[in-house]
Amino acid sequence: MLNILVVDDSKSARNRVVKTLDNLKLDCNIVATAEDGVDALKKYLQFKPNLVITDIEMPNMDGAELISNLKKLNSSLPVVAITSLVNEKIKQTLMAYQLVYVVHKPIDVQLLSVILIKFKNELQSVKGEE
Repeated sequence: MLNILVVDDSKSARNRVVKTLDNLKLDCNIVATAEDGVDALKKYLQFKPNLVITDIEMPNMDGAELISNLKKLNSSLPVVAITSLVNEKIKQTLMAYQLVYVVHKPIDVQLLSVILIKFKNELQSVKGEE
């Protein structure tokens, strides 16, 4: 099962992501939500999700810095960065990290579904080998 941390400074955007995940019916568990990167790091350490979905533009610690910090803690943690930014430099920087996928706002639900199914299948195959 995917245990997901959803990060966005906008409460309504967080709620939209959670609702979208619920509507996909992929047997995902939202373990926590966070309002910025600082809050997300604390909740990552507390809840140990196996997937993080984060906005990029946030106060205190933006999504790019959050991803950098998360990858220092767990380089194999899959992350989905949801952004309205179309800056190719930022996109290339994010995608240079292992297992970071960029989804543009408004959320392409089909793309998000494909990414989540991929992560879920990889997680199940790893657990099946143990």
